[in-house]
Amino acid sequence: MRGRGRALARLGAHPHVLTAVMVGHSGGESGIGWIVTDRALGGSIEQRIGAPAEQVVRWAAQLAEALAHVHANGVVHGDVTPSNVLLDIDDVVLVGDFGSAVLLGDAPGSGRVTGHTPAYSTPERRRSAPPTPADDVFGLASTMFAVCGDLDGLTGGARRLLRRCLGEPGSRPDSSTLARRLAR
Repeated sequence: MRGRGRALARLGAHPHVLTAVMVGHSGGESGIGWIVTDRALGGSIEQRIGAPAEQVVRWAAQLAEALAHVHANGVVHGDVTPSNVLLDIDDVVLVGDFGSAVLLGDAPGSGRVTGHTPAYSTPERRRSAPPTPADDVFGLASTMFAVCGDLDGLTGGARRLLRRCLGEPGSRPDSSTLARRLAR
């Protein structure tokens, strides 16, 4: 939990990241860690399966912007899924659940096992590789595919870009490039 608390502390405020208001740990070394965040009154995008393609592209751009901020601050979310992409009352994306987050410097040799959701994880993560920003980009595309049900409903440029995110690690755009290109 301490690593996750440090990860959240690095992020500061961002319009598309759910703000942690309190981080704690109870019961000594074997105790339970906890994080209290602001509320996301719009639920998750998991509850919006079948959303119109135009909305899905807006959410993808906002999620990419959030991940660019997360990655620029040396953090990997580690579990980008429809249930972890929350919405405020105006349908603006708020990334939540940093329970699998790692600091980039800690990821390769931390020895700490982090959770992930296999259906939204890269093949590398499913083979127990440490989380990387490329995994978050893959999770973003997998999440958007799940929400819209079919990338074919998206415009050509957005569809091609999100399909690239599902490719091999070296072919995936980084989150800041993805954010810029989806915001067009």
